[in-house]
Order: sequence, then structure tokens, then C-alpha cells
Amino acid sequence: MDTVTAGEFRQIYDPSEPDQRWYINDHTLIQDTGGRWHLFGITHPEPADPFDETEFAHATAGHPHGPWTKHPAALTVDRERGETHLWSPFVVRDGDTYFMFYDGGGADRTATGMGLATSTDLFHWTRHPSGPVFRDGYDARDPMVLRVPGQWVMYYCATSTPAGGNHVVAYRTSPDLLHWNERHIAYTDPATGTGAGNTESPFVVRHAGAWYLLIGPRPGYVGTEIFRGDNPFHFEISGRVGHVPAHAAEVITHEDALWITHAGWEQGGVALARLHFPRSDSPARVGPENPISGVACGLNWNSERSRESTQRGEAGSMARIGVISLSDGRDYVHGGIVGFIRTAEDRLVSELTAAGHTVIRGVQPIGGNDQAVAVARQVETAGVDLTVLHYAVWAFPHFTMLAAGALRGPLLLLSNIDPVQPGMVGMLAAGGALDQIGRAHARLWGDPADPDLIAAIGERARAAAAVASLRGSTFGRIGGRPMGMNTAVANTDQWQRMFGIDVEEIDQWEIVRRAELADAGEARAAREWLERNAAGVHYDGGKLTPELLERQLRSYLAMRDLIAEWRLDFSGIKGQPELTQYFATMDITEAFLNDPYDWNGPKQPHVCATEADMDGALTMQLLKQIAGTPVLFADVRHYHADRDIWDLCNSGQHATWYAARSDDPAENLARVHLYPEVFFFPAGGASVHHLAAPGQMTLARLTRRDGAYRMQLMLGEFETYDPATNESLMKQSTWEWPHAFARLDADAGDFLSRFGANHIHAVPGDQRATVRAACELLDVTLDEFSRAS
Repeated sequence: MDTVTAGEFRQIYDPSEPDQRWYINDHTLIQDTGGRWHLFGITHPEPADPFDETEFAHATAGHPHGPWTKHPAALTVDRERGETHLWSPFVVRDGDTYFMFYDGGGADRTATGMGLATSTDLFHWTRHPSGPVFRDGYDARDPMVLRVPGQWVMYYCATSTPAGGNHVVAYRTSPDLLHWNERHIAYTDPATGTGAGNTESPFVVRHAGAWYLLIGPRPGYVGTEIFRGDNPFHFEISGRVGHVPAHAAEVITHEDALWITHAGWEQGGVALARLHFPRSDSPARVGPENPISGVACGLNWNSERSRESTQRGEAGSMARIGVISLSDGRDYVHGGIVGFIRTAEDRLVSELTAAGHTVIRGVQPIGGNDQAVAVARQVETAGVDLTVLHYAVWAFPHFTMLAAGALRGPLLLLSNIDPVQPGMVGMLAAGGALDQIGRAHARLWGDPADPDLIAAIGERARAAAAVASLRGSTFGRIGGRPMGMNTAVANTDQWQRMFGIDVEEIDQWEIVRRAELADAGEARAAREWLERNAAGVHYDGGKLTPELLERQLRSYLAMRDLIAEWRLDFSGIKGQPELTQYFATMDITEAFLNDPYDWNGPKQPHVCATEADMDGALTMQLLKQIAGTPVLFADVRHYHADRDIWDLCNSGQHATWYAARSDDPAENLARVHLYPEVFFFPAGGASVHHLAAPGQMTLARLTRRDGAYRMQLMLGEFETYDPATNESLMKQSTWEWPHAFARLDADAGDFLSRFGANHIHAVPGDQRATVRAACELLDVTLDEFSRAS
């Protein structure tokens, strides 16, 4: 049964002339910084003649449904550069520059040139001087580009060898959109051949924590099929979840909804329909402005992001920030200062963009009541995480009030520090007005050239994005309260009211039942992968056997199946005592769910808390969205007073990523041992043993005091010592389990007297400022530990 579907298609643009019918085939839509939509696409008079397609259509509209205005061709074929046709444009923006990638053909169809042209206004295009950015075959074409942390990814259709073979969706990565790495394969189709195939028009979209690949024509010309995957780099034919009657489909986000396009030969132009996902609570972000949250992108298992970067605490994803500048309501004053406002806004936007954020600018500085509402609605429609209300000059406060009424998300008031133009006065007047009606907001002031100011805006924006990601999400609670642990159970009504999270109750029997039905071949392959890559798999013939390890791996497959079926955004497994006594421990399952990879390749970490710890899982989900890394879960096991360090240890919950914090699983697993479970767990299985790599950490836990949530927060350092000392310290607790030696910025007596749970969580780097901002947005009390206090 198809679970991803589309509504009724309605025509939005027909390029035909009164005396000649024209078609649009492969195309792209992009919204400029002013909010106007641009359409570019293959065009030619009917009937179709693909090798005579030599220009790209260009049309613009204020709304995707039109009306559209036709413009001269955006690009025409350049024979002197070896181009033989123009196919399949895709446009992406980076900073102030738009990049158009396209298939320019060439004499050799096994080495098609992927062309590039750039523009600053979407009307005037200049080809890249060095020619195609790469060549591939057979007829490699239909590029689609999106942004992931630290790099860009381009998908395109090709064949398994340049001369032909299986039709595939290939991808390459780039740090700058100019230099592209070697190709990898995201999807391989059983069909073979050369030329046109059924992996054309690849488009990747993320929705509700999963990734979807759209390709076609399948099975006929007007047909796009949709495949679901756990990460954006691997899709299989078994993951098919939908079919839409569309050709050359593209996906856009507009007015809090996903839309899919349809075009092609004899199709009467371009049409648009709503795209429907199952259990859809929030719109996906698609295309180049869709950063991955928390996906480690070790594409070749060779990390381009080293452990050092995660020790510095670099964010895993940037935010979407709206910027609206406000002005004086007197026409003669506004006219005299609008240039100054635009210059100040340009500087702000430039710095935010350079920091990696996507910035949605208001179409104009607000100088009137009607503009305040219209500009705010334009920014709100773009789905920003945070809106910056920018005061470069004195601004009428009621403009802020009108704009705020049209903005549902968090607000940040930002003023300059120019003594000539009293932006600070404008901010204070506007902030006071918002205070009077109880509209929460934050305030900052300074020069955009100050990196601390840009960092502070980014912290607020990432916090807003993290908080927004919770709303509409689903937590899967597998089993009930473990071993009488009250702090592992939360009030579901309170979760819905405060965080917007639904809780799906699922019996542990589902893991047992589905594990028996899981793919035995994949479980065997996963076991062999662990045997090859781990430092050791220590079978003992009793508590740990190949059969027991495969049972644990089938449990992971069962959980993966539950997550997909119930669309779970994060989860927790009770485990004790039923599974640990009579089936197997969930250590392997929990570790690899939290990891950014498994034996199939890179994937998004899925937060899964042991002992079905609800507030622990909630803390982890928030930290994952903030830091963009896996999150450590541990018991506060022991305090070594002589060293002033804490042993954070819990049976197998630590993601293996923490062993070296590398995006290369081989580097991490080389430090991981699988040991037989200890006597606490009669059912047996493997315990995931390693010692967390050293580095600065943020440690946190949502706890409750008299029913009210508080975030207990502190900074710390993970430490390691010489091998003998490490072994000695680990053996003082449960050696077989994973450990992290933490030196906390907290007095031991104060910590033990006040900390409200036995479980604690950690992410790399100093993330406290963003956590503080998130707590403010959630109306959660902040309870910080510090030796200084």
C-alpha cells in the first residue's frame, strides 16, 4: 500500500504561444530573497525533440500557483564550449550567489558534462570559466543539490558504469559547489541499459526524521516512485513507499505544506499538487535549504570532520533566520534613511550567512502598517526558526507589534550601537511594548562585525530550531516503568502541553515478535561486520554466542521496523527485567540506534534511551538537535574522590561513536569490545565495552521538582589515562560495560545533594548557551552546577 501520495494536480504555468504549443520538461523552482518564485526548465516546441532542447525557460511569480510571467531564456546552448543540448537545470543559493547546475551534453555520452552557471539576480547568468564541474555517464544528468553539515551533496541519474549497466542514482560531495569529489551510489535499480532510465529526476527530501528519494519515470512516462531510507545516502528498492502520477517531479515547501510538481512532453506545462506523508505533523524542509540535523556524513568512512571539531562543539546543523528591518513611519524620514537601513541589514545578513545560516530577508524595511503585516507574513511563510527584528534606526514601535502579530515563532530584537541613528531607542520602545502584552522575546545589541554577536544570534536560532523540532514529534515508549524507577516515567499530558510531543505506547513483545521475523541474512552480515571491525567479539559459549549476538542484531532490525511503521522520532526501551532475563539485552540495539552509522552505512542517529527513560530520552533529543551529534546516556555510577572524577557507566547504552568520536566507524569500533553480559542479565548477549574519548562536554538532564521541569546543566571534561590506570578504574565498577571518566564543573557534595536522577547525558563541546536559550523558550527552569557558585 502506498503511504506517500499526492492530491489533485492543477496546472500553474504553460509556456505555449498562441500559434505554437511548447512544453516544459525537467525543471527547478527557487524562491529569491525577496520571496518571489522563479521557474527554470527544459523547453521546446511540441512535439518533443530532446536533442534539440537548447534553451532554459524562465518564469516568475509571487505565488507558486501563479500567475506566472514569462521571461527571455535564462541560458542558451554554447556550442563553442562543446555543449550539444541543455537539460535538467537545478538552482541553489549560497550566500548572495545562485548556482545553476545542468547537463550540457557533449560528443561522448559516456562522459556528459555537468555544467555550472552563476547569477546574483536569477536573470543574468555566467558560465563557470573552467567548464563542466565533472563528467560522467551514461547521459549523467538531472542534478539535485542539498546542503549537509560542512558540505554539499549533488544527486544525479547515471548508470553503474559510464558505458551503461544498472540505472543508478549517483551522488558527489563538495565543500564549495565548485570542486566535486568522486561519485558514490545512493540507489541501484534492477533495470539496466543506457540513456533514459527509471532513475531520472532524483529528488531527496527529509520528513519526520526519515529520508525519501523520488525517481521516475516509473513504471511509465507519467510516474514517480518514492523510496524511504534511514539516511540520505542509501536507498533500496524494498523501501518503496509511494507512487505519484508525475513526471520530472520536484518538491517545494510553501505555506506550511509540501507540494510536488509535474511536467513533460505533451503535459501542457507545469502542474502542482499537495504531497501527503503518513502521520504528518510538520512540513519537511526540502532542497538546498534542508540541513541534516545530527547526521554524521562520513561518506567514504573517511571523516572530513575530525574529533577535534566535535570537541570544539561545532553545531551539526545551522538555522533558518528571518531578518526584518524596521524604520520610521514618517515618509520623509523613512525616505532619507532607508539606504542606511539596507546597508546595515546587508552587513548583518552577510555575517549570518557566512556563519552557515540560511537567512530569509524581509522584502523591504518596514515603514508603514501594511508593510509590517505583509513583510512579516512573507518571512513567516518561509518557515524560519527565529525572526530577528532589526533596529538600525528609530522605528515606530507599533510596526513591531503588527509584525509580531503575524509571526508565530520566537522573536529576537537586535539594535545597532550607532550614536547617530538611535536604533537602541527603537529596540527599547518596541521591547517595552511587547512586554506590556506579554509577548516573550530576547534582545541583543552590537555590531554585526562582532563574531560574538553573530554567535549569540546563532545560539538563539539553533535553540529555537531545536525546540520547534520537538513539537509534533512522537516518542515510542517500548514497555513501561523499569524496576520501579519513578524518574523514568513522565506525564504524557504534560509532555503534550509543554513540548508538543505525543507518546506511543508499544509492548516489548513487539521487539520479540518482530525479531523472530527479521532478515536473518542481514543479521548474519551485521554479525560478520562486527567480527571484522570491532577490537574483539569475545564469545564464551554461554552468555555470548554468535546466535545470541544475531538475536540482538535482529532486535535492532525489529526496532528499526517499529520506528518506520509508527514514525517514531525518538524512543526508549524498558528492557529490564523481562527482556534481560528471558530474551536478550538491548545493549547492541540501543548503541547502534544512537550511532550515526551501522553496517549499511551512514544514517541519522535515532535517540533511544535505555530503561525507557522518558525524561532521559527527551533530554537526549533536545541535545541532539542542538549539538548535531549522538548523545551519551549513562548512569552516574561512581565518584573517585581521590581523582575528583566520575565514572559514567551504563550496561551498553553508550553509542560506539563515543569511543573515538570519529565519523569513520572503523576508527571507533577498533576501540570497542563485545563481552558476554554479566550476572545481572541471565538472558545474555553482548555488552558494548569501550572508554569514551577525551574532550570538553556539556552534561545535562531534564528532571522534575514538585512536578515542574528543570534543566540541570553543567560543563565537564571526559578524560583518559594510561592503559593500566584506565583498566584499574573501570574494574572498580563493571568492567564489561562502557565508561566515561568525567571531571565535572560541579562540587561533588552539591551534585549528589541536588541532582534529580540516576541518569545523565552528554554531548561534545560547550553547548550551554544554546541549552539556556532553549530552556527560556520552553519555560523550563535552569538549574546550573558550577564550582564557582
